[in-house]
Amino acid sequence: MSISLLYISMMMPRKNANNGGANTFYYYISNMAKQSNVVVTLIAKARDKKEASTNIENVRIFPIVNKKLNLAHPISLFKDINSKINPLAKKGNTLRESIYVQILDTITESGIYPDVIILEFSQMAYLVKPLKKKFPKAKFFVSEHDVTYLWYKRKSASQNSFIVKEYWNIIGKYRKKMELNAINQCDIIMPHNDKDKKLLIEDGIDPHKVCPIVPYYEEINISRNPNYRDVIIYGAMDRPENYISAIWFIKKVMPLLTDEDIRLLVIGGNPSEKLHSFESNNIKIMGFVENLKPYFSSCVAMVAPLSLGAGIKIKVLEAMYAGIPTLTNEIGIEGIPAIDKRDYFLCNTPEEYAEILKQIIDRKVDLNAISKNAHKCIVDNFDKEQSFKEYYSRIVKLSGKS
Repeated sequence: MSISLLYISMMMPRKNANNGGANTFYYYISNMAKQSNVVVTLIAKARDKKEASTNIENVRIFPIVNKKLNLAHPISLFKDINSKINPLAKKGNTLRESIYVQILDTITESGIYPDVIILEFSQMAYLVKPLKKKFPKAKFFVSEHDVTYLWYKRKSASQNSFIVKEYWNIIGKYRKKMELNAINQCDIIMPHNDKDKKLLIEDGIDPHKVCPIVPYYEEINISRNPNYRDVIIYGAMDRPENYISAIWFIKKVMPLLTDEDIRLLVIGGNPSEKLHSFESNNIKIMGFVENLKPYFSSCVAMVAPLSLGAGIKIKVLEAMYAGIPTLTNEIGIEGIPAIDKRDYFLCNTPEEYAEILKQIIDRKVDLNAISKNAHKCIVDNFDKEQSFKEYYSRIVKLSGKS
């Protein structure tokens, strides 16, 4: 007997995307579609007509394409604008209200009667209440890519103004209450690392509901041949958490390394003009790079001085898997059970980053040992294949059609 599985998502799953969430989503949905006893349907927001034509083998896809704001209907217009700019909007500020309406309408029109519904990304959990009314017998999973309310906590902590700090703190407390209430109505909650699992349990979620999965990351196998000069920082450079950290490193750490022959390579698509303004002989803004392997092979280290963001950092997983000595802070390493100075280097201040890099350049650090330990840490703790097997088993078990 086949299991009817419905995914609902705020974005399309994509292979080799410049987005960790889209890659992880693709890994799990495409593997579920290969199972002979599962019929997979996807309803997802598409960025444009091209993305709306996404095809995944054995997946029936209903794309939701953004429509222009409806100026002829003032009430709908108000709801859409309010949902995007009002920080206290019930469903957060990620999607317009009309997108949620389109999703629910599409479900009705499609005639789908799912056994299991997977709400991909925290923002989709806000649909659980109306969906439970429509499908009272269905089982609900939510894939919690990030514990979203952590973002607000960090946004508050990063502010200098007391008033602005308190503003984000108040918004964060409200969003935390809303998110926990929404995901708690699901049968299974799937954070993407054990640290988020612990946090959700501490914040009142039933431990029996919380079942972590391993996020998708590229297993980049290279032969390390460090040139003892290049330091890389990489990620999508149109995302604030990435370009802010790059600018921080350029302003705060690079001036402490003027006596060293170090070159910083900022790798990642869509870098801002502000980033380009820092380019010099020892700071290169590379933009999108088709093949990371040469840079992963020759660099002496990767730095990730993050101040924003929540959840596990795919770039850190990939760098450590590749054996690159990684310098980062608590935000960068969260969710990864790595040990400081054995698997990576914990750095919080500009001086700490500079000191470790000087030791590396001066060959006072056993890079070979760090590389092996970093790789082993990821291999031992982030087994994607085993994670999928457990993911599949939970779905089958809760569907009642095992």
